[in-house]
Amino acid sequence: MQSQPAVRPGPLKRRGPPLFMLRRSQIVNLLRRYWIPGLVVFIVLLHAAIVGYVRRQIVQIRQVRTGAVTLGTFRVQPLNRLDTLYQMQLHAELEPSDRVLGEALLRQQKISVRVAVERVLRESMPEMLEPASVETLTDRLMDAVSAELGAPVVRRLWVTDWLILPVDRVLISPESPEAIAARL
Repeated sequence: MQSQPAVRPGPLKRRGPPLFMLRRSQIVNLLRRYWIPGLVVFIVLLHAAIVGYVRRQIVQIRQVRTGAVTLGTFRVQPLNRLDTLYQMQLHAELEPSDRVLGEALLRQQKISVRVAVERVLRESMPEMLEPASVETLTDRLMDAVSAELGAPVVRRLWVTDWLILPVDRVLISPESPEAIAARL
């Protein structure tokens, strides 16, 4: 048995002349035959381009981040004014050029920044805790936060959700701790 050599297919032959050499009637026939599939392909490509553009815009919007970081909610009750509790939320606006560094510093030194803010609030006079003098208090808080971070990454501090809450007096039993523990 002899094996036959493998037949290699020759180059593909075109059935007709190239597209640029077609006669006018042939071009009209092609347009009549393929205008609907051509329109569908065009609409699909247009839709894909619009969807891609919209998705790119959404990604860019999501990547734009504000330079504001919430430092937390703080409550303070001055010792010489036990009938009032002050509550506020503190936000830091970071320098745009140092936003990443500022966020990293605030994350690393979160507790020490909070302690510094609470110290300033405890040392503040009750008059400084009134809404009319928030700017003075904010300046003092800014100095404390900047000193704690050690780098000028904070542009400005904002005090929001400012509440002045009245506090009712709590009556404490004159019993000793041992008597209370014995009852439990």
